[in-house]
Amino acid sequence: MFMAMVRAHTPASGELSEQFDQRSGAQTSAKNLTWSYAAFVTAFAARRAARRLIGH
Repeated sequence: MFMAMVRAHTPASGELSEQFDQRSGAQTSAKNLTWSYAAFVTAFAARRAARRLIGH
């Protein structure tokens, strides 16, 4: 769900905010924090590893 929300609500510039509104999905709070990008990269890598384990 996190990955889908990021894809749906990230602008073309790629800027991420610290939080996403749980109802609308809109980005809220502080923008361009390093840990927001780190969370996405970590989730992406974990998802890719899991997909490889199941053969996708």
